[in-house]
This record gives sequence, structure tokens and C-alpha cells, in this order.
Amino acid sequence: MSEDCLTLNIWRPASAKAADKPLPVMVWIHGGGFVSGSGQIPGDVLAQEGVIVVSMNYRLGALGFFAHPQLDNPVANFGLSDVVKALRWVQRNIGTFNGDKDNVTIFGVSAGGMMVNLLLVNQQASGSFHKAISQSGYIAWPLPVKEKQNQFAVRDVYGNTMLHAEQQGREKASQWLEGEATLKQLKALPGEVITGRFEGFYSPIVDGVTLENQPYKLVKTHSNEVSLITGGNSFEGSVMPYSGYTVPQYLQSWKTFPGQVDLLYKEDWNHSHERAAKRAFGDERYLFSAYFLGQQWQHKPSPAWLYYIDQKPTKESPGSPHGYDQQLIFNTFKSQDAKTQRLAKTLRNYWVNFAKSGSPVLNTDKTWSANTQGHPTWLVLPSETEEVNLYATRFKSIKTRLENRESTEGNGQ
Repeated sequence: MSEDCLTLNIWRPASAKAADKPLPVMVWIHGGGFVSGSGQIPGDVLAQEGVIVVSMNYRLGALGFFAHPQLDNPVANFGLSDVVKALRWVQRNIGTFNGDKDNVTIFGVSAGGMMVNLLLVNQQASGSFHKAISQSGYIAWPLPVKEKQNQFAVRDVYGNTMLHAEQQGREKASQWLEGEATLKQLKALPGEVITGRFEGFYSPIVDGVTLENQPYKLVKTHSNEVSLITGGNSFEGSVMPYSGYTVPQYLQSWKTFPGQVDLLYKEDWNHSHERAAKRAFGDERYLFSAYFLGQQWQHKPSPAWLYYIDQKPTKESPGSPHGYDQQLIFNTFKSQDAKTQRLAKTLRNYWVNFAKSGSPVLNTDKTWSANTQGHPTWLVLPSETEEVNLYATRFKSIKTRLENRESTEGNGQ
């Protein structure tokens, strides 16, 4: 409830000694739609695998991502600035904990995965990390822009011209204060008022400083060149009820832009229109992000690996839900069958191997090919089989939707 929240948690193996070789560092960035979540994780689960684990808190909601005409501040992504500052702290101080400042891997799920994506295109973060794992990020999702960055505006998912960030901020402030806000009034507002009156997810802002353009455009030419793992789950749309997007509104967006949900998601559509909408929403927001990043990394000197988890927690589940990989990584299931335990151990091994060596695969009996041009390879879990061109038709349609949002009608020209 306060802006004074930039704190870090650190775990290290109990056997670590100052005289030992410095250990790889894994920095966790929590998710929560940029409105909730915290750095409170069972970091010991990974630390016992021989790595230093760091987590953090950062400003959320309007405390973390906000622009307003009364605020004379070029920065709008205060939460992103927090994470950059935390990574710099790690560079200066992690050696005290026997961590290797030259071998830092950032990783996170959902908004945390998106934060990883933002750090990939943030030049202020350059050199503060060396590998990245983006789990269910959404780099291709449209973001609001500040008025001075209007040339970088795109239309929203529904095809509408997005309000400038200052306009959005003015609307939020008028709700907090029940009228037009002055700078003095804004600064006097309690934190719980600012964070407690918003439904759905929050969005980072193209402010021209911490984020110079839509991140999916920046990643083509301005990304930090690091090795990457990215992917997601088979039913990411499980999170849709919490997102602020409704099923009818989202289905309407498919009439605005090319694509037919009933054909692309025929099996789900036959089950229910709601399931089809959720599946499409999860694919467009999260899985397409991994596909898109994989495409961009084909042209970069550092390799990228794509993963796709498709294990049903119950027989009735339509697939692996949003955040399932986080539960696997940190072993937070209340109960696990042997199959889930094996998958959790497999995923942790891949992540720790990547942090230690730069490759998720160390054993010669396992195969996970890096994504290469003309050969987009996904590792499908728990089978650990490779699949080329996973959902190629769906992703092609989603890419067309992305391109159509860039129409000049959407940027005020």
C-alpha cells in the first residue's frame, strides 16, 4: 500500500562459503497483472539446486504505472524503474552472498514474464543480466502511450483508438477524488486509495524513457542480446475472468480483425463459446508472445528455446492453466501425483541448467533444440518431445490481427 516497497529477498545454499566459486544468480520477478503479487516465494526450492535466488517487490497499479497532466515527470513506468534499480543492486552486492554478478538470469511469470520482456528492450538494464526466462509474457499486447509519444500508438484489441496514458490517468484520478485532480491532491492520496479502486490488469506505458516504443517493435532492433527461454501453457485463458476482458467483448474483437474463432478453435467452440474465447485470449496474449520472441531471436546471435506445457491438473481441465509453470518451478502444489512431481523436477532442472551453463539441456539423452530460422521448435512437456510449427495457423491469424492494429487510424494520423 506504499511506494516504499523496493525490498529484496535472497536465498543461498546452506553449504555456500566465501572461498567457494561464485554461484549463478536467478532473479525472480513476480506476476499479478501489475496490480498484485509479491516477492514472497519459496526460494529455497531452487537455492538447494546450487544457485543464489533473489526476489523483489516493486510498485504496482497506479503507484507503479501512471501518467497524468499534473505530473511533470517523463517517466511513467515507476515499477519498471524499481526492477532496474534492484538489478543494479544485485550487480553491486550479490558477491557478498557468494553470487556471480556476471552470471545473472532473470525470470518471471505473467506480468513477471512481461517485465522480463520489458527489460529485454530497456537499455538502462543493459549489462545487469545475462540470461532471461519469460514465462507467459505478453510482449505483443498493445500498450497505452503518453501524449508526446503519440507516433507509437496502436489500436487496442477491440480495434479502438487507445486513450493516451494521461487521459487514462485523469479518469482514474477523477474516480479517486470525485472530480478533477490537482498535483497537491494527487500527492496527498493514501496508497490504499490509489491501489484499491481498480478492476482487471494494469498496463505499462510507452513513456519514451523507460519504454521508448511498443516493446514488440523495440525487440526487433533495440533488445539486450541475451540467451532466452520463453513459452507458456496450453490453457492460458484460465486467467481471463481476472483480466478485465469479457467473453462477449473479446469475441467481438475477432469480428473487427481477420480470423474465425469457430474454425481456429473448433473443438473448444463445440464445447462452449466461452472455452473457445478463453483459449483464443490465452493464445493471443501469452503463447503468441513466445512465438513472436522466438521469431525475433532467430536473427540474433544469442539462442532461444521455446516450451509448451500441456498437462491437465484434473480430467475435467481443458489444459494447463495460466501460472501452472510457476507452481511447478516452486513446488507449491498442495498435493502431487508422481507424474506432476516428475514434470516439476524436469522443469526445475531445465531452468537451473540454463542459469548455470546457458543451455537448458546438459544430458546427452535429452533433446531440446534451440529455435532457428525456418524451424520454430517447441519442447512439449511433459512428453519432452519436440514439435515444429506448433499452432502455426493460429499464430498466423494472431499476427495478422497485430499488424491490423498498426493502421494509421489507430495512431491519430
